[in-house]
Amino acid sequence: STLAEFIKAKSGTTMTAHASAFGVSRPYLYSLCDGTRSPSFKVAKRIEAASDGAVPVQSWPKFAEIMGAA
Repeated sequence: STLAEFIKAKSGTTMTAHASAFGVSRPYLYSLCDGTRSPSFKVAKRIEAASDGAVPVQSWPKFAEIMGAA
């Protein structure tokens, strides 16, 4: 699933709590969800781990770009 889908499915959890779990700021999390920014490989891996694999690194639209930066 995508990050936005994961967050939507966890409707009882605040964006602040998600941001804290992923180790990012809330504004950055919003920009990841709306697609205006792409995470670094390190952040994508943290999101993958914090979501128990529900949001894998491969789910990001610019996966090849992320992998190239790793």
